[in-house]
Amino acid sequence: MKKTSAMLLLLCCNALFIFLEVHKQGQYLTLSYQIQKLQSQLNILEKEQSNLLYNLHAEQQPDIIAQKAEQQMLMQPIELKNILRAPKESTIPSTQTIQSLQS
Repeated sequence: MKKTSAMLLLLCCNALFIFLEVHKQGQYLTLSYQIQKLQSQLNILEKEQSNLLYNLHAEQQPDIIAQKAEQQMLMQPIELKNILRAPKESTIPSTQTIQSLQS
């Protein structure tokens, strides 16, 4: 009986170790798949960041800004001779002037 119990105990321990090894391999595969998925997402995000930085630097170029201002906002460049000097008195209405105009 002792020999049979010992063999049964040994068999149960081996079965438990096999189960644990299979479980460990399953978790390893699951985590490896998740790592691959996250690395591909990281690569996509890095490419997107690179494209955004490129676009940002391109949009900050003065000639691009001037071109967009003229085409999209219909702004026109002005020459210095067309700029009028402001009078010595401020042309911005004061708070009192605004209140008197409102009443």
